[in-house]
Order: sequence, then C-alpha cells, then structure tokens
Amino acid sequence: MVGIVKGQRELVAEKAQGSHSIFILKQKMTPEDRKALMAAIPNAFLQRDRAFHEISADLVDRSNAR
Repeated sequence: MVGIVKGQRELVAEKAQGSHSIFILKQKMTPEDRKALMAAIPNAFLQRDRAFHEISADLVDRSNAR
C-alpha cells in the first residue's frame, strides 16, 4: 500500500479498518446461514481469512498508535 511507504498513517488505518470490518464471520447471519456458509467454505480458506483480518486489525492499531 502506497500509504505505508509515504507514511500516511491515517490513510493506512482507514483502508485496513475497511478490510478488517468486512470479516464475514462477524456479520449478522441467521444460524442457518452461518451453518450453510461453514459447510461451503474450506477450512484452509477460513484460516487464511482469519489471519488476514487479524493482520488488518493489527495494522489499524499500529497506524493509530503514533
């Protein structure tokens, strides 16, 4: 992200927060929808998706810390 290279912490935090906020497992769903989603998504995808959103949240925290 160009904002990182340019030291634009606010931009980095905004973009990372956007990525973090769309974590599908944190969205409101019916129990039936959640069950169908979990049946359709491979476990490897879920692990990578969780890691991506954890990294995004960490980037938001670090961008706002300075």
